[in-house]
Amino acid sequence: MAESIDHIGAVVKDLEGSIDFYTQVLGFVVVRRSETADLKAAFVQLGETKIELIEMKRPMLTPLPSMDNTAVGLKHVALEVEDITKEIAELKAKGVQFTSEPKGPDFPKAAFFRDPSGLILQLIQWK
Repeated sequence: MAESIDHIGAVVKDLEGSIDFYTQVLGFVVVRRSETADLKAAFVQLGETKIELIEMKRPMLTPLPSMDNTAVGLKHVALEVEDITKEIAELKAKGVQFTSEPKGPDFPKAAFFRDPSGLILQLIQWK
């Protein structure tokens, strides 16, 4: 039986641009890089969470179906924060545009935005 989730994998358009976004804007650190004939990848980590950012060098032989709101599959990565209002302000100052922001006093509070490749990220405040 598995002990924990090791990492989440995400295909990105531009590996270097994605690394810059995750490290400079969101505070992740690069912990590993790899490259094969088919792809370039980097693992970025925040706390105990690792995301593998993958840039494909050429199309896959069997492409994945496009994701839409009704397709089954992973939809976003949530980043827990202590003060969502403060984090939103800091990310906006770095040029991040939010697709939704918290409304009202309810908890958890959540806000969504996209990384440079369009992957959906969420800030979430539980307390």
